[in-house]
Amino acid sequence: MSRKTKIAQSFDKISRTYEDVRPTYPDVVIKKILSFSKIPKNGKIVEVGCGPGIATIPFAKKGYNISAIDPGKNLLSIAKEKTRKFSNVSYILSSFEDAKLPINTFDLLISGTAFHWVNQKTGYKKAGELLKKGGTIALFWLANNYKRTDFIPGLSAVFKKYSKNKKIKQKPYEKEFKRIARSGLFGKVHRFIYNQRIKYSKEDYIKLVSTFGWINVHPKKPEFLKDLSNLLGKRKYILVPYSTILFIARRK
Repeated sequence: MSRKTKIAQSFDKISRTYEDVRPTYPDVVIKKILSFSKIPKNGKIVEVGCGPGIATIPFAKKGYNISAIDPGKNLLSIAKEKTRKFSNVSYILSSFEDAKLPINTFDLLISGTAFHWVNQKTGYKKAGELLKKGGTIALFWLANNYKRTDFIPGLSAVFKKYSKNKKIKQKPYEKEFKRIARSGLFGKVHRFIYNQRIKYSKEDYIKLVSTFGWINVHPKKPEFLKDLSNLLGKRKYILVPYSTILFIARRK
């Protein structure tokens, strides 16, 4: 099993913690996707890597028909529970690559902090096949950059202590912008960035960091979390700087 696959599969094992501490996406991101895509009221959406339904719910509330895909059984169980009142949402337990879906059907493909796990060679090709002509692909990531030390002095050093000499992608979305364009299936790719600060208690911030993929599978995860706790000291709350990065384009 590759390291990438191991990390991708690890989220299902911490599904409840993931659900409890991972932040939601800003309303402005949802509004931008909807306004750009011009999806009709009865439009169809396919969601790649829905996890516990964090990005699913705001679109479900708008009444769109959503086919949400995720390979995590536990994560899907949480998503189903959260959206049980929405008859317009259906779930598929599968990787995106293996999911059986009708081509040329969807008005919008969305993926929140997940598309970097999709096979690079086939992911965009499949996305293009599923979308209608003129349909929209919207990929977005919530990014907490540990290298920013303005909100917790010394945080960068703790992360580097455990990530040194390891090929860890702190910004997995960076290459996706070019990959969308290189696929040749979509028109101009637009980039939008939305900044915010989210307040966490000390305990919840430690839980949040524990859900970061590479940390979740790190052999010294307990030691890392202890060092992080010691660094935070007697802080009760932490304001965490987040950026939501949105890449959006229309299928040719």
